[in-house]
Amino acid sequence: MHIHYHTDGISTHEPRTNDLLESIFFQGNGYMGARGFSCEDQSCRPHQKGHYMAGVFDQLKPGITDMVNTPNFLGLTVKIGDQSLSEASISGFQQKLCFSDGVLSREYVAAFGQKHLKVKISRFFSLYDVHIAAIRLEITPLDFEGEITVLATLDATSCNLPIQDDQVKKNTETVRYVDTLALSELEDGGLAVYKTRITGIQIVQAFNLVLPASIVVLDKQRNSSAQGLDYQVTFLGKAGKTYILDKLVTVFTSRDLNGEPLQSAALNRLSLVRQKGYEQLLKENREEWARRWETADIEISGDHKAQCAMRWTVFQLIANNASGDSRVSIGARGLSHARYKGCYFWDTEIFMLPFYIYTHPEAARNLLLYRYHTLDAAREHAVKMSSKGARYPWMSSYDGSEQCESWDIGACEVHITADVVYGMDHYIRITGDTQFLLDHAAEVYLETARFWESRFTYDPRNDQYNMLFVKGPDEYCGVTRNNAYTNILAVYNLSLALDTLNFLKDRYRDVHDRLTGKLGLTEEECSKWRDIIKKAVIPYDKDKDLYLQDETFMLLEPLDVSSVKSDNIPLYHKICFDRLQRYRVLKQADLVLLMTLFPQKFTTAQKKAVWDFYEPITLHDSTLSYGTHALLAAQLAMKEKAWDYFCKSLYLDLEDVMNNTGNEGLHLAALGATWQALFFGFAGLRFEDNEPKAYPFLPDNWSGLRFTFWYKGRKWRFEAQRRDDNTVESNLHPVL
Repeated sequence: MHIHYHTDGISTHEPRTNDLLESIFFQGNGYMGARGFSCEDQSCRPHQKGHYMAGVFDQLKPGITDMVNTPNFLGLTVKIGDQSLSEASISGFQQKLCFSDGVLSREYVAAFGQKHLKVKISRFFSLYDVHIAAIRLEITPLDFEGEITVLATLDATSCNLPIQDDQVKKNTETVRYVDTLALSELEDGGLAVYKTRITGIQIVQAFNLVLPASIVVLDKQRNSSAQGLDYQVTFLGKAGKTYILDKLVTVFTSRDLNGEPLQSAALNRLSLVRQKGYEQLLKENREEWARRWETADIEISGDHKAQCAMRWTVFQLIANNASGDSRVSIGARGLSHARYKGCYFWDTEIFMLPFYIYTHPEAARNLLLYRYHTLDAAREHAVKMSSKGARYPWMSSYDGSEQCESWDIGACEVHITADVVYGMDHYIRITGDTQFLLDHAAEVYLETARFWESRFTYDPRNDQYNMLFVKGPDEYCGVTRNNAYTNILAVYNLSLALDTLNFLKDRYRDVHDRLTGKLGLTEEECSKWRDIIKKAVIPYDKDKDLYLQDETFMLLEPLDVSSVKSDNIPLYHKICFDRLQRYRVLKQADLVLLMTLFPQKFTTAQKKAVWDFYEPITLHDSTLSYGTHALLAAQLAMKEKAWDYFCKSLYLDLEDVMNNTGNEGLHLAALGATWQALFFGFAGLRFEDNEPKAYPFLPDNWSGLRFTFWYKGRKWRFEAQRRDDNTVESNLHPVL
């Protein structure tokens, strides 16, 4: 299998069904998206033909939800006699995903015995109107004249294959979450109404098959059954003539809450879509993509492959984000797969959110509004865990409920709560969106501070506060005491809450009084927060100027990494997880990540000490690890390490580095980490004294780097160019 890299897309000449290619060629508009399976594929693969919609979940079992693989409306194929495209012999195959407009196209010649048909199928999910998808079929009989049948379908057989939280366990049982309520035949297409079985979310899909006026129709047939609905047209084809047929689709769900009955909404939009036609819909879609690329594009000179891979990274971050919906976040695999049941993790706030903050602030705001909208669920989770305030769950469903079924991670990996707060503060600092602070973030800061107060344990013998029974981002460490990442983020959360109270008291006294009154916040609580900030234990070796991962880390048994790790397959597949947690090795270095989150809090010497100690014993069994290491290595001017880790992160999915992209989907957080390694690492962006500054550190094979970003409501342009003497000259200026 080979991926071909182009400036504006990726392509392949591989015609066979391939899970990896179907992940890599994912396309979507954030509202909905589909893996890169072919429209003409009629094979029975109901759980592999993944088609997902943001926020559409159902119940797997009581209390546990799953992101629904929704019915497939993309089906469009051709028959010559009784033989379909999926049964024909294929030659000259090429598939391409175009980044500038999100169009996925497939071209080839299909041989039906002695008859040869040239085929091109193109499809896109509109970024301009997220309720629209369009498929164009172009067919040319090369050497025959005769009957050609085009079949357009709505396939209701889709199902899920839930994957165990325990990653060493395999599941072979599929689950069907959607029931068909109604199938209706339209004059030139069909309409289907579905409903998720437990959550009761309704989905309406409607389509028209638009034929060219020149076609002489011989027959039309419509069929519906429990498997779905199909509409087929038979016409007489002439040798050498190209026929273009368009399948135009509209999709709505009961989540849309637009006040209009769902079927009416779908049919009314379908009528408008048909009036516009494929070309106008594509034009609108391209214009919207162009607007998004205006601030999202990354221009790399001197490295064609990295240029393409970086644009693919940006494309997928846009395509998997429902930028206009404040009631959803982005799952670990986005809309490319239901791995981890489609749940939302710290991945969003720590790894993905910065991309949206700097390229599409409205999208970032909506991602954070999801956390505000689920604040009550976080409060309920805190009560359930015998804590105060608000505690965000490790694996969050659409409604903010905890979905993690692993007791040690779900109960102990509590840093997620401070990660959410970090994301909100990052957004406010960069955008200057004070209104978001007043209306939403301040309340989250205070309620999460209450959680941390109850989560620390006071030790009167040493007059200190300990974080007990905790697990940091390095999940191989086991349950431990005083994880440095968690404690520093918790103290930061408490400090931010107090600073916000002072800010509100000085500048927005009415908001201060309303909020403290609503929450019943007392001075006694605030005094306790100040005491924790002063006395929380942060493990640190003064002699080595080294932050320790936790207080038990140095008690663990050393392990020669080279003796057990020779590839990129996670070590838990070779060593029992229980044993693995007693070795002094890391899944990912949480202190390396910590250094990048607070670059001005730590000295260069401290960052270097962390790198020198932890990098050699880090296994990188998390896809989040490579990009983070690339970022810190770039900031430490470690050119070879920065480039090596950047490439592993950049090509993680495109080259299936972890051997799981095909069967588990794209790693959206790794894409975000890759973007950050370029933005904060190679470009060296910093934000000091209320203005951006750049300290570029370009890889040797890059002759230039350019991009645009937003800062406090103003667009800025970064440009770096390598001069003849190999020095790098940069320019950072506001765009007028």
